[in-house]
Amino acid sequence: MGKRILFVDGDQIIVQAVNSMLEAMGHKVRLETSGADALAAFSRRPADYDLIIADLGMPDISGLLLVDKFLKMRADIPGVLLASPEGQAQSRARENGVRWFGMKPLSLAELTETVKSALRGDRGRWCGFGGAPVTATRPRGLTVRLADR
Repeated sequence: MGKRILFVDGDQIIVQAVNSMLEAMGHKVRLETSGADALAAFSRRPADYDLIIADLGMPDISGLLLVDKFLKMRADIPGVLLASPEGQAQSRARENGVRWFGMKPLSLAELTETVKSALRGDRGRWCGFGGAPVTATRPRGLTVRLADR
């Protein structure tokens, strides 16, 4: 059965590509490109979500601070933080309750496994996303490979 996921990333192309992946897995996805909008949506109905996925490098708020705010509103919500393999960010994220990490570029296989792990409540892990690049198409046919971003 599909879960309800809040996905937050400042890049519209990545948002659409990941949305396609998550929906292909059978999940219902709420997409936000702004941390402020994601916080507003979550604060109105925190019980509506089974999982949060947020990018570390949001333009208006750090993904780490964003996930920390989500956890203060609902401590049991699993969160996946998409980031670079930077040790300091991982360490701070772990201190704030983030147990799942992923590194862009995203592959469908790694995203699937990370989402399943987070929803099961498995012990946290670092996922080095990096299989076949995901392709997203911009309006007017311009194609962007997420591995190139």
